[in-house]
Amino acid sequence: MKQKKDINSAIICYIISKELSIVTDLWKKRALYQIRKLGIDKNEALFHLFQKTILLKSACGQQQSNEDVDLIVGDFSEFLNAEQQSFIAMKYLASTSSVN
Repeated sequence: MKQKKDINSAIICYIISKELSIVTDLWKKRALYQIRKLGIDKNEALFHLFQKTILLKSACGQQQSNEDVDLIVGDFSEFLNAEQQSFIAMKYLASTSSVN
């Protein structure tokens, strides 16, 4: 897969094996590429990254904390706060927090 740079196939394999940290890292790198090279709006890329990450976490039944997921949720909460949606941000942060 690395020779062909078939990242989508690699992501599917990692999803099947429930490697949440690797998938979120690849999605994060893709979002940064889209922002820097393709000119995608940072907030739009963050929202799409947030959606995919939360859906993956839910689909995999992931309960443990993951640094990348936590950072994405934190960044999205900061965005909501900047948009005067601090109540929604706090409510979401409270509902997604997990105790290890």
